[in-house]
Amino acid sequence: SPTPWPKIKLAIQLILSKRLKHLNFSTFEKLGNKAWKDIWSAGQGVGDIRETKRTAEIVSQLIEEYSRAKEQVSKNFSNERNQNL
Repeated sequence: SPTPWPKIKLAIQLILSKRLKHLNFSTFEKLGNKAWKDIWSAGQGVGDIRETKRTAEIVSQLIEEYSRAKEQVSKNFSNERNQNL
């Protein structure tokens, strides 16, 4: 059966539109909150961001971490295999 995503999306938009009518951003900002961080992010952890990197840097880091992890698994496997001989 087809995914009900359009209906779900519409329901979310209706719920949000009703909630947003009641927000008073003048007092919200005075309390030290940020709309982009505390409301619009929908809880994806925007407050946990410590740095920003270019995509190329992130990809390079992932490749390096993968290579190190692969080497470590290979070493662990070799050590275990040698101990069992």
